[in-house]
Amino acid sequence: MKEYMKKVKTPLLIAMVIQACSLLLAGLVILAQKSVVTAFYGAAINGEGTDGRVIPYGALINIIINLLLFFIFYLVVITKSGNKSAISIVFIVVTVLIRFATYFIPVIITRYMVVGGEKSYVVYTVLESTVSYITTPFTLIAFILFCVSVGRYGVMDMFELREKLVEDDPRYNEEEKGGLKKVNDTDDQYL
Repeated sequence: MKEYMKKVKTPLLIAMVIQACSLLLAGLVILAQKSVVTAFYGAAINGEGTDGRVIPYGALINIIINLLLFFIFYLVVITKSGNKSAISIVFIVVTVLIRFATYFIPVIITRYMVVGGEKSYVVYTVLESTVSYITTPFTLIAFILFCVSVGRYGVMDMFELREKLVEDDPRYNEEEKGGLKKVNDTDDQYL
């Protein structure tokens, strides 16, 4: 079972690293926002931007929430407690709800950015789009790996039961229990 647990943890750890890298990329875009705005919007607002730094909260919140979700699932996996199928279903439902809820976060934040003025709204929109364009490939790969990990974790109960049944079955060799190769051929082989 240790080997199968490794198949759950490995994609989950890779997903967390990739998601953290996308957060780092978003931070770099925020730090270089004057260059980003000039590159994407042109020289029209170069030097005429906002007084302070504009932060694309919508994109950052999406990345951080998913990173926290991955980390919470990792903590659940390493505790090895509870019904794994039920835990996987709960995480799938929570993930869908979070994805649905975070879809509206940029819309709500954009409404508040309009109050700050036209220039800060333009800078915010450009940064939000840029962060989204740059991080989407990373967050997509991380999300796929997270889904693989949740799926594998959900079927672990079935594999644990299979291993227990094979350990108790005298028809299997000690060496070949993992491969489920029968030692003696009997009439009940199709049961």
